[in-house]
Amino acid sequence: MRSGDTWAGASWPSRYGVAFAAFAAVASPASAGEFYAGKTITFMVGTDTGGGFSIYARAIARHLPRHIPGNPTIQIRNMPGAGGATAGTWLYQMAPRDGTVIATVAPNAILARLFGGSRAGYEPAKFN
Repeated sequence: MRSGDTWAGASWPSRYGVAFAAFAAVASPASAGEFYAGKTITFMVGTDTGGGFSIYARAIARHLPRHIPGNPTIQIRNMPGAGGATAGTWLYQMAPRDGTVIATVAPNAILARLFGGSRAGYEPAKFN
């Protein structure tokens, strides 16, 4: 063993652990600021325009971009129908799962499905 060789006595897990950590640091994903810069976040509202949830969403959307790195644009999209179940179904089945969609639906759309009173196309207990 040479006097300057620090890896000669290291076990293989140590060597590979350091190599993995170095690779992970180089291959890290983009930061949130880089991801959201120039993007639009869709804020889906499960009620008609002018309703309480729509007004809340518009108030939140006015201030939300300042609190998200990259200062994205927020677009409100109303999707009324079936007491919010239409928006819930769209969110569960079709919305992109990349952080560019958020939603608000009426509590009754979730509770009706949990208690078996709805045939909506989503499972509230399985939302992720």
